Amino acid sequence: MAELDFGNIFNKNGDILQLRYAQKRADNGSTTIAMKNASGAVLIASKSRVSNLLVQESDQRIRRLASNAYMAFSGLLSDGLLISNLVKKALRSYSSNYGQNASFEYIKKIIFDHVYLFTSKIRLRVIGANFLTICQDNDEYQVLSTDPSGKVTRWKACAIGNGQRRALTELEKLDLENMSLEDLTDQGIKILYKCFDPLNDPQFDIEVVTVSSANNKEFVRVESTEIEKIVNKYKDISMDDSE
Repeated sequence: MAELDFGNIFNKNGDILQLRYAQKRADNGSTTIAMKNASGAVLIASKSRVSNLLVQESDQRIRRLASNAYMAFSGLLSDGLLISNLVKKALRSYSSNYGQNASFEYIKKIIFDHVYLFTSKIRLRVIGANFLTICQDNDEYQVLSTDPSGKVTRWKACAIGNGQRRALTELEKLDLENMSLEDLTDQGIKILYKCFDPLNDPQFDIEVVTVSSANNKEFVRVESTEIEKIVNKYKDISMDDSE
């Protein structure tokens, strides 16, 4: 007898099948990487090149939530846009009411509340996207990862998308605390190409957002010309290349 999977209900094994389906879709998205150390944080997102006619700036995968937080998503893009817009609205309301940016803990709570809502209500569908968020709170930088269940975890460096496993292996090799923001960006883009299989994967474009103490703790979207310089160093690297 087939299992019922029309809504967010537990089956006889205690699983929510819709959550399993959503996680598979989220894990099949474009690879996205976030890293941080004591001096700053970087968020790097790849996005499949749909057409050379597309205006790339109209398809931003990294979204501004508040002046101290940016989010990237991978998986079902409409779901990623929905959650990022809902979180942005909540943080804008907080800033308007209290006259200051939300704390890291509040940002974490708001992300959890909005993603988990779609898992806990039978009339809603589980969100089919993973999320990475970088935040600046006082003198600290944080990297948050969120899966379709709403679980939010803190990382020094993290990856989501179809290249997650390989990217995490490469990230573990880095001495993050002794790297500059430029080095983090350089190595992050290199890892994207080490996760790329030109025979099976579509060509992609890259977005990068950084924040650092050296830049007065302000978030900066890296220019495409600067990204292209790094891409030219690593675009021909092989998945099997060793250091």
